[in-house]
Amino acid sequence: PHFELVEDSSFWKDRNVQVLIRIRPISNTESVSQGYGRCLRQETAQTLVWLGHPETRFTFDHVACETISQEKLFMVAGLPMVDNCMSGYNSCMFAYGQTGSGKTYTMMGEICQIDGKLSEDCG
Repeated sequence: PHFELVEDSSFWKDRNVQVLIRIRPISNTESVSQGYGRCLRQETAQTLVWLGHPETRFTFDHVACETISQEKLFMVAGLPMVDNCMSGYNSCMFAYGQTGSGKTYTMMGEICQIDGKLSEDCG
């Protein structure tokens, strides 16, 4: 199933801290690797399930699926933070996680196109 993030700037203003998880798409290397499988399933717009034994559910303020565009993610999460800053409030966004978990992808999107040039959506 596909769960859409909703543009609602008041949501970001009503809470001091928000946690948004972005699921990184499977890379080309991962997709051709033997024995590679998905370890997460998005259950709702706020819930991820780790497909271990036993399955474990994690709930966040938002979960962005792997197909969300960089522009849509900015409209939902980035733009309200810019608006807060312009209204005199502090805002901070950071990416946290282990190596290869998708921090750069989350903040910048696809860095290079097939021709080796920077993507228009990058950064």
